This record gives sequence, structure tokens and C-alpha cells, in this order.
Amino acid sequence: MKRYVLVLIILLMIAATMTGFLPQPALATPEEITREEALICTEEAGSATIPTRMFNPYSPEAESVWYIGIFETLYIFDNVRFGLIPWIADGAPQWLDEYTLEIKLKPDVYWQDGTPLTAEDVIYSFELPKRYPETGAITLAMWPYVEKIEAIDKHTIRIYLNRERPNKPVVYVALCEAWIVPKHIFEEAEKQFKSITEFAFENPIGSGPYKLLRWESTRIIKVRWDDWWGKKYFGLPAPKYLIYIPSTGNEETNRMLMDAVVDAFAAIAPNWGDMMKYGVSYWFRHKPWTNPVHETRINMYLFNNERMNKRFGEYATAIKLAIAYAIDREIIAERGYFGLAVPLTDPTGVLPESPLAFLRSEDIVKDYTFSYDPDKAKEILDEANIKDRDGDGIRELPDGTPVTLVTIDVEGWTDWMAANELLKAFCEDVGIHVEVEHLDYTVWESRVITGDYDVMTYGVSLWNPGGYWGFLSVLDDRYPVWPLTNGTPARYHNEEIQRIRDEMAKYDPFDPAARTVLAELAAKAQEIIATDLPFVLTCVWGPEVGYQTKYWVGWPSAENPYAYGEQGEPGFLNVLIHLKPAKAIAPAPAPAVTVMTPELNRTLLALLNATQSINVQVSTIGTKISDLSDSIASLTSAITVLEALVIIVLLLQLYLIITVRRGGSPR
Repeated sequence: MKRYVLVLIILLMIAATMTGFLPQPALATPEEITREEALICTEEAGSATIPTRMFNPYSPEAESVWYIGIFETLYIFDNVRFGLIPWIADGAPQWLDEYTLEIKLKPDVYWQDGTPLTAEDVIYSFELPKRYPETGAITLAMWPYVEKIEAIDKHTIRIYLNRERPNKPVVYVALCEAWIVPKHIFEEAEKQFKSITEFAFENPIGSGPYKLLRWESTRIIKVRWDDWWGKKYFGLPAPKYLIYIPSTGNEETNRMLMDAVVDAFAAIAPNWGDMMKYGVSYWFRHKPWTNPVHETRINMYLFNNERMNKRFGEYATAIKLAIAYAIDREIIAERGYFGLAVPLTDPTGVLPESPLAFLRSEDIVKDYTFSYDPDKAKEILDEANIKDRDGDGIRELPDGTPVTLVTIDVEGWTDWMAANELLKAFCEDVGIHVEVEHLDYTVWESRVITGDYDVMTYGVSLWNPGGYWGFLSVLDDRYPVWPLTNGTPARYHNEEIQRIRDEMAKYDPFDPAARTVLAELAAKAQEIIATDLPFVLTCVWGPEVGYQTKYWVGWPSAENPYAYGEQGEPGFLNVLIHLKPAKAIAPAPAPAVTVMTPELNRTLLALLNATQSINVQVSTIGTKISDLSDSIASLTSAITVLEALVIIVLLLQLYLIITVRRGGSPR
């Protein structure tokens, strides 16, 4: 009998599946996406896949380019005019006194779930890293200088500086770079996770103009949120979809850009000029292509000063000074950074034509300009008694220690790789051996954190809300600088630099009245840099961004200047609202207007009413036909099932007959 039941069940399942009565897996129908509606971004991530579905801005595992457009900041840094653009905030921040900053919020900002965004959300977002320092969030650097933040009302917050250690630049950095997250969601997440960094926020709810549509291992698709609160103030972005795809490196990124697979990128190309014929645009239409007077990237050879001092002792400064003269910055800018940068031969970090040129000490420039002079580099080493004592081409200290350096970079970061190879060539010309190691990013990060290097390529921005105070951060080991969580990659300790930064911190970098004192402090820091050489500057350039114009136009440029940022930065939101389709759809021609007599108008109205009545009747008949079709379909399905059951019964009868004839039992 058991075998009989089993056979019956199997046959019934087969019949049911054939006739569609068992539930089938639901197949989600993806939203149709046309290329003309989508803005596609990429960056040289080193991999063609996205490792995790992580959209929590306060998790180190999440990249900002994944969630840009979903979350927003209070302000956007105006990197064209060196100022602030209110975003969630309403108007400029106001200093009520030297220690109290008041910020108003726009009164009608709300989250994508409809909940109002209030001062409590802002305060929560700023305070979250205090409880979870492992986030590494930008506001961590703010709290040593801030006494408290409080809500005056739903749309007003006040930030109170520590009166003994006030710091205005660090607050401005937080205002422009700290992502605001929904308190009502994150508070619940805190109850579920030991650390907020574990909260993936897989279905993120932000306040920005885009929502997550789909996450895939090779791309992230966001769709425009047409109910965005900001359309009242900024208008809706033209791209309906915002898509991110990762790139294995600079070369792949540039191929995708030339083929219009992507529209915006952050990568380095050796032939930016040639790419213009493929519709690629930049800030300039000539070298250096990017905008160098906005000192977004000040490139340098950054020494591991602790290790240099330990290995070479009193000779470390002479070795660093020799390197400062041994390198040809023109070649580094042209070949290492592919013509995108302009050389920096002095230690100020500021170009004469920069809006921040008031921070450039002409005395330092006059006394400490490091032009390409390999003979002078050799002379410095000779005078320090660092000579090639065994004839192998490598100089040694008086005790025989060879002057060899290890420099590291990330495989695929072709600019850093090229710059390091040039460093090797220039140094070997003067008797300093350099070993270049191109590493996987995770290995590189680990080596930087552990201090396993002598020198490396690095970049620091002077053109940011922190101004020169921010530029000096790489030399202040009291607070972490990427990619470290403690200290800086320079591993440099100088109490005078710390004192200068603390004094600079008392002044508003956006206040013209503070220029004189900021210039004086900058000059003191520049003298320390020039004599101690914790790093050697090479060149400066603007954001490494390019744009494809096949599908979208309105990108920032010298002819169309406005504040902008790379696709993972808050400033990219300002780019999105400036873009327009490259091929606008022409509106349909307006119908000709005919003047009608009252009689003709009444006749047409009667015809219209009659037509509408007929339409209703036709619709009713159509509905009845549809219902009849459904009934027929149901009857057909039932007949099909009955037919299947008849077949099953016949098969069972045949099975019983055969079993009985064989003398068996149906059990």
C-alpha cells in the first residue's frame, strides 16, 4: 500500500506541475533602463566586483561612491570659489561668538520614508563616531575641540567649541563631509549590533535624490527619487538612474570612458588629450587638463621619518635633502602624472596664481627652491661623508650602512607606480638605491599601518574646508590620517608643528580678516618643512576627473565653472543637478488653434459625449468578455486536470493488474 501511495503522490505532483497548480518561483521583472536615462560612474577599485552589500556610511567597509546620491551633508565645499554651499543647511553658518557656531536647517527636509529630518538627526550623526571610534568617521577629528552640540529647536543646532582648544577648520570639514543618517533607524540598529559598523543598511533610507534600486556583485543601480525634498531648491537631477560599476584599474577605466560605457570617472590616463576625440571633457581643454590652482592634490614623496631616523640617524636629513635636488619634477609631472600636474619646486604647496597665494611665503620660496640639480645632490651626500665605499654604485654611511630605500604603492594606481619608478631612476643617478614594490591594496594598507616602508608617494589637499590647517594634518601625529587609525604615514613628531596647527585652528579659514595671521603661521610651518624635510613635494593638480559627453552635458569646466567633486564626494551632488541630456528630445509641435462657432462647439460636445458613452459600453462588454475568457480558461484547466487524473487512474489500474498477475501485493 505504501508503494501505491508513493506512486500516486509522484504522479499527482507531475500532473499538478504540468497544469500550473503548484506555485512557481516569482521572477522579479527588472525595471527597463535605457542608456540615455542612466549616468554611469566608475573608479579604479582594483577589482571588477563589489565585495559586499554595505550602504552604512559609518562602516569602513562601505565606499562613499556606492551610496553617493542617497545620503547628504549639511554643506558642500565650493572648490571653485573656496566657500560653502548650503545643502541641508539653510544659509551660512553664523558665529554667535568666538566659540559658538549656529547652523540653521532647511525647514522641509525629510527622509525617503517620509520622516522629517531634524536637528536631532544631525546631532546623532555627529556624535555617533564618539561611541564607535572604529568607524574612522570624519567627525572623530572634531570632538577633541568641541565641547558639545545641542538642538535649539527642530531646525537649529549650535556647536560649542572647547574654549581651551578651539578649532574652527575641523568643524567646517565636518559640516561639509559628515554624512547625515536617520536617527530613528540607526538607534534601532544600535540595539541589534555590538558596533554600528556591523549594520549593513542593505536597503538604505537617506535624504538624497536617489534610492537604491538594485545591488549586484558587479554594479549598484540607484533610481531617482522624484519626491526628493531638494527639488524645491535645486531641481531634480536629469539622470533617472545613477549606476556605479567598479574597474580593475586605470587602463580599464579609460577604455570604458572612451567607449562611453561610463560617463564619469576618477582615474589617470596617459593620453588625456587623445581621449578628447572620443567625447571626453575635463576642466581645461589643454594641459594640465585638471585645475591645479585648486590645490586638491599636492603630491609628494612622504618619508617614514621614524624609520629613516632609526636607519640613518644624523645622516637622514642629508639623504632627504639630496633626494629633493635629485628628482626632476617636470618629468614627474609629465610622465608620472601624465601631464595632469604642474611642478612644485618649493615647500609651500601653494601656486602663485592660486586664490590661496596669500599663504605662500616668498621668503621661503627664495631661500628654499629645490630645482633639479643632481650634481648638487651628489655634493650634499659627499659633504655628509655618504660615499660609495665599495664601488657597487650604492653610497654607504661612514659605518658601511648602504643607503637603500624601499618605496611602496598600489598595483593599478598607475600614477603612483610611475612616480615611484621615476624616484628609483633619479635616486640611483646619485648613488641611492630604491627598491619599488607594487602591492595589492590590502597589502599596501597593512604595510603603511605597520610602517614597513622608507618612503612612498602620497597626496594631501590644501584646497579643502580646513585650508592650510588641513594640509599640515599629515605632520600632526596626534590624530589619525588615512589609512592609519593612529598617527600619520609620515610618522613625524614635531611639537612646533602641533602648536602652529592649534593656533591656526582659532581662525576661520573663510574669513578675509584672518588672512594676515594665517599667512604668518603658514610661513613658520613652511620653514620647518623646508629644513626638516618630512616630505619632498613634487607637483600639484586638481581632481583627477574626466567626463564623457555622449549622453550627458553640463559638466564643470573652465567655461562652465561651478563647485564639483568626484563621484564619491558630496560635491558630486552639485554636478548631478547641473547635468542635461546630450540629445534633448524635441517637444511635439503645438497643434494649430481653430476658432469655432458656438453651434460647432455644441455639435462637437454632443459627439464627444456620445463617444464617451460608447466607450463605456465597449469597456463593459470587454470586461464581460475578459471574465468569460477567464471562466473558459479555468474550465479548460479543470478539464486538463481531470484528463490527467483519468490517465493516473488508468496507470494505477494497469499497475494493479500487473502486480496481481505476478502474484505480488500492492503494499
